[in-house]
Amino acid sequence: SVPTALWCSVLTCECAGGCGWCLLRYAEFTATCLALHASPGLDSLGINSGGEDMLINDVRTLTREVLQLLQRLAERQRGPKERLVFLINNYDQVLNVFHERRVEGEEKQRFEEALAMQRDLFVEEELKGTFGRLIAFVKDTEVTMSTPNPDGTAGDPACA
Repeated sequence: SVPTALWCSVLTCECAGGCGWCLLRYAEFTATCLALHASPGLDSLGINSGGEDMLINDVRTLTREVLQLLQRLAERQRGPKERLVFLINNYDQVLNVFHERRVEGEEKQRFEEALAMQRDLFVEEELKGTFGRLIAFVKDTEVTMSTPNPDGTAGDPACA
């Protein structure tokens, strides 16, 4: 069952390289399940009679758990940059398997979104040292510009 799929827990999976096999197994297993889901001859497998929904729900649950596991493992890294690099590398590893196996759908999208978010955070972290004040200014300005004015328009009232 899916709850027992947490075979790679924070206690048993060391971040110094031991996590890779868990992730590859997840990616291959998910790709296989999604290939079964997309197969036209599911009647012969006996999963068209309700098992298909269960299969997809289990894959979604497994994906959610793997993403949470990666977050917990990232917290074990020393600094913020190391956490971001850990997540980027692992998300990219899963996406490479999905790409090789031509996986499309919600699971791939979740990893793509997570990877894009972590890349953005990494770029921000890298630029913070040199351009920290500029980044803070841009963030403050974005908040100010998105806050509605009393007349209902967006933006800074001083600029209106």
